[in-house]
Amino acid sequence: MIAMPQLVALLIALTVAIAIFCVLRSNHRWRWPLVSGQVLAGAMLYLFLFPPQATETGGTLTILTPGITSEQLAPTGNSAEVIALPGIANELDSRIARAPDLATALRRHPQTSQLQIIGNGLPSRDRTAARGIAIEFDAAPLPDGIVELSMPEHVQVSNRWRASGRIQSTPLANRAIELRDPADTVAASVRTDAEGRFNIEGVANASGLLRYSLSVRNADGNALDTVPLAIDARSGTPLRLLIVAAVPSAELKYLRRWATDAGMVVDSQIGLSEGVALRHAEKPLVDAASLGASDLLIVDERSWAKLDAPTRTLVTDAVDGGLGLLLRVTAPIASEGLDAWAELGMYITAGDPAPPSALRDDTRDDALALSHLPYQLPKSLAPLTVSRDGEVVVGWHAQGRGRIGVVTLADSYRFVLAGSPDRHGSLWASITTTLARARGASPPQMPAFTRIGERAVICDLDGTGWQVEAPDAVQTALLLGENSGGCAAYWPASAGAHRLIKTGDSASSGWSFDVLADDQARSLLAAQTQRAMRDLATASVSVNVASARIANIPRLAWLLAWLSVMTLLWWVERRDYQASHD
Repeated sequence: MIAMPQLVALLIALTVAIAIFCVLRSNHRWRWPLVSGQVLAGAMLYLFLFPPQATETGGTLTILTPGITSEQLAPTGNSAEVIALPGIANELDSRIARAPDLATALRRHPQTSQLQIIGNGLPSRDRTAARGIAIEFDAAPLPDGIVELSMPEHVQVSNRWRASGRIQSTPLANRAIELRDPADTVAASVRTDAEGRFNIEGVANASGLLRYSLSVRNADGNALDTVPLAIDARSGTPLRLLIVAAVPSAELKYLRRWATDAGMVVDSQIGLSEGVALRHAEKPLVDAASLGASDLLIVDERSWAKLDAPTRTLVTDAVDGGLGLLLRVTAPIASEGLDAWAELGMYITAGDPAPPSALRDDTRDDALALSHLPYQLPKSLAPLTVSRDGEVVVGWHAQGRGRIGVVTLADSYRFVLAGSPDRHGSLWASITTTLARARGASPPQMPAFTRIGERAVICDLDGTGWQVEAPDAVQTALLLGENSGGCAAYWPASAGAHRLIKTGDSASSGWSFDVLADDQARSLLAAQTQRAMRDLATASVSVNVASARIANIPRLAWLLAWLSVMTLLWWVERRDYQASHD
């Protein structure tokens, strides 16, 4: 199908061709100028109907944002094309014009085609207005402190959780990072590496919104920066553990005690002598019913060897259905036992005895050296716990919908005897939660490091009826659009603990998140804003590299040109006509 411009061009060309043919057949002495004029008139008519587009360059508007330094401000001068957004102190330069937001600044300067952003960058409320405009970003130096931080939103009670991040400081390496628990006691302390990165762990010992703090310490022990951390710890559905052991041991004693104190339901069968076992369950321990109702089966090498073939088949079928299985190495394993474990994908080989070694994740100065049985785990396993000498002492692999793990540690109970039950609990919480059957629905995706007045996005909401309860008990309903993808926006008006709840549910079923005040975690906020600003500036390059705008040349110019050509043609024709009749 021919488009309108092409059709009009074809008609004009046909008309010009007919006119040229008529001029050439005549004896007009000005026929060649007339031919040229006909072509020119046709072109002017087409350009009048469909004017071409021209590229015009707009102006550059400089936007000053919070974090700007005096050195960055000096080159901007006192131009009218410089505007400061809220957060810039008047003392910095009171002569610079102010605007409440970027949209207002762009309305005052409609010819703007490029933005020069100086400072930490645009806040989230202004980034939408900047889309489609070329952006040049001059970032301010980041203040000393924590500039990257990743941590879980939710955690199960008694479970270990990990925070990792990066600091900005001079020097970067060997800075002390200190984690304080809700009681304001030091829960963990680590040192940064050469790039200023760190990993630190804590344990959720209670339910509810737990408030920790993470500090960067200088050589004198003073805090350079402190970031509040809030983690929603939930008890959840208690895990059901089945423990089968050939003989009692201190390791088994403290494992059962920890599991019970953590709220888990523990059924066990521990051998005392030949044909005699201590039972803590009223029904058969390893059968289809108990395996289906349990989340994790813990069994040692001798107990596994005593299971008959039908029972082993029941266990493997249960693992395929989601049950977790942990194999404990407590003594030298006979070749028949290694072959039996190989059927589960655990190709364990005997190795040379090694001296006790601390765990790699145990970063404390008083790290305890633990013993492990001299067996090498296959490299195909996912390492869960590694000693400082590089030996994997806890590993696992997936089978069906479940997981099978193996542990060679022999004396983790020594953590408790050394006065560190938290490290013992963290170790076994990591093992059990990794291997146990997955239960329950996925929690909503909560906002991280939300601030007063900033938009917080909450996702993975199923259905309607969700609302957020502020610290002052004011409830705000969340609106989910048809194409929202289960996400809703919320603008907190106060700092502190907020709770996401659903109408009709109990308060204990909600999810908590924390809102920071404006003066908290400033280094982290500056780094987050700068990263978002760099992403926006990178995206703007593909939108408009040359900071140019497309505009039509006015039709009046082409109309006047066409009228001029037609007037000249009429005058030539008229003059020739008068000459031929004189």
